[in-house]
Amino acid sequence: SLNILTVNSLTAATGVLIPVQCEFFALQGLSELITTIDTIKSSSNQNLVIKGIIRTMFDPRNNLATDVSAQLIKFFTDKLYRTVIPRNITLAEAPSHGLPVIKYDKSSKGALSYLSLVGEILKEWNETKPGNKGLSIIIKAYAKMTMYVARLNNDIMAKDMLISKYRYEKNKALYELKELKDKYEHLKNLEL
Repeated sequence: SLNILTVNSLTAATGVLIPVQCEFFALQGLSELITTIDTIKSSSNQNLVIKGIIRTMFDPRNNLATDVSAQLIKFFTDKLYRTVIPRNITLAEAPSHGLPVIKYDKSSKGALSYLSLVGEILKEWNETKPGNKGLSIIIKAYAKMTMYVARLNNDIMAKDMLISKYRYEKNKALYELKELKDKYEHLKNLEL
């Protein structure tokens, strides 16, 4: 359930960005939050819209995270940002040092992902609110750069996922090979 501060914030807001952990219960929470947003929209704030949904704490080695991401893509394609925020130790450490991740380790996957998200949001904002030409050029350049970084980061995460899958399959095959070898040795000893 949402507290009064959250409800008041949604009543006063014009848009909402929703971070969603790539875990099962987060989907259930997202469903409940959307119901609450629809209720507030119909009762007290017709201008409230979901600006976007951000996939967070994504671990490509985890099948559940991949499944949750696929569900989000399936049901929220038009609201889902391309940038995926990975599960990253740097993102966990930065707050304990009292620093934003950009100052703590600006080259970490987590920091690069958040920079990419900023680029996506700025690009979207620039497309919906054209204005200052000079600022527009800067925003477009920054957005392109961060989107490029996001694609690289997503490619790296995909490769990490393939490597993890390969290691799992290799270890499984080695284990099965060892079991077969042990069975062979056992049968060989029985024949003697």
